[in-house]
Amino acid sequence: MEKIVAFRTHVWNKEVSILARRIRGACIKARFVIIADETNGILDVSPFEKISHRKDFSHFGLPSFPPDKVLWYNADYPMYVLAEEFPNSSHILMIENDVTVNIDLDSVFEAMEIEGIDFLAHKVEPSNNAWLWHHTLEPHFAEPHKCLLMVLGLSRRAIDVLLTERLRIARDWRVDASTQVWPYCEGFVASALMERDDIKTVDISRFADTRYYNFDGAIHPSSSEARRSGSICHPVVCSSFLKRRLDRDGLSAIFDRNSLLRRTLASMDSSEFYPALIEKVRRHGSLRDLIRFNSLALLEGWIMRPEAINWALRGWTNQSSVSPWSRSDTTELDSAHAVNGNLDDDNYFHTNNEVNPWWYLHLSEKVAVRHILIYNRSHFQERCRNMRIEVSGGDDDSWHTVLEKMDDIDFGREKRPFVVTLDGTRHIQNLRITLLGKGILHLRQIEVFDQ
Repeated sequence: MEKIVAFRTHVWNKEVSILARRIRGACIKARFVIIADETNGILDVSPFEKISHRKDFSHFGLPSFPPDKVLWYNADYPMYVLAEEFPNSSHILMIENDVTVNIDLDSVFEAMEIEGIDFLAHKVEPSNNAWLWHHTLEPHFAEPHKCLLMVLGLSRRAIDVLLTERLRIARDWRVDASTQVWPYCEGFVASALMERDDIKTVDISRFADTRYYNFDGAIHPSSSEARRSGSICHPVVCSSFLKRRLDRDGLSAIFDRNSLLRRTLASMDSSEFYPALIEKVRRHGSLRDLIRFNSLALLEGWIMRPEAINWALRGWTNQSSVSPWSRSDTTELDSAHAVNGNLDDDNYFHTNNEVNPWWYLHLSEKVAVRHILIYNRSHFQERCRNMRIEVSGGDDDSWHTVLEKMDDIDFGREKRPFVVTLDGTRHIQNLRITLLGKGILHLRQIEVFDQ
């Protein structure tokens, strides 16, 4: 009888096609197909064989729930399509489009057949209230279980059990869908099969190294982890790798040479990650981390010359007043929005409507300033036309006016900053911006550079 390896995807691009080819290379005897969700359009997956479906499974008597996430919520549904398409198949392995498989899948099928394995998944274990989807299982199963389904192996018998159980629950669910909960796939599959004494279950870790097979995080396809012989990895992604890795490990992973992030960056072209990475560091708003990152980027060869350092990041700030439209309740907290590294439109400080409102910055150390960049809000630019820029060298130093803008012309359209250029001979620690006349002072960001 046939053995089927099905690569499950709803998109087709270079990244996905590379992973599909890798999995195709892991099975010689088994039949390899793309199980394609074409709800949003036709996918050209040539040269691979394609089995197409959409989000409507009423043909099987299954509900389309939830309407906007049918196939995300019900990852087992495509298995029923495959079983119908290949009636002579004895076992089916369905693999998600963000998985790398570095094992011989033919040997896995051989073991499943010889040993009578019906259910192959990862982390098959009892569920409890700590799991987000546990409540969807309790009404239907006496002993709820859960598992990871990114690699799912099922015998023909197991598929029949699952479809029969789905249809049983669907009959009750349709009576009053408003009070019934539809079981989430990772809980449904595990619970429905684990309650059967005649279903033999084996964890995929028996056949593969699963240290990098998890629900969250990220592995880059070019990394050694994604290519490790004898392993299965998930999630394997390109474009979202940096964001997902930083979300999981935090910014500190950049500075840890032994972190998965740093090890992976060594195998990537800096053009793939550096622009997004420097932006992440800047938005973090730590002057110390920005200086450390600058040195690291030079050492690693990500850049050929040092980046300009914004010395204003996280400096101590204050302003003349707050208003009902301020982002924070105190002058110190509200004024700090201008030095947090965030240039988004909804990030700004906001004084009250008063005579000569001001904003103040104290740098962590004296700096030979050459440029001061002032970012106006994208809306109401006309409120900031005439202003005075003053600097001083320290607490006991007198203020020096470096610019008095009296042209009655606003600035900041197209998000361009107003630039104040100094000669760099004066070491500055304090900066004050004053709106001349009565009005409201609100700016998005102030940056201070020594080069």
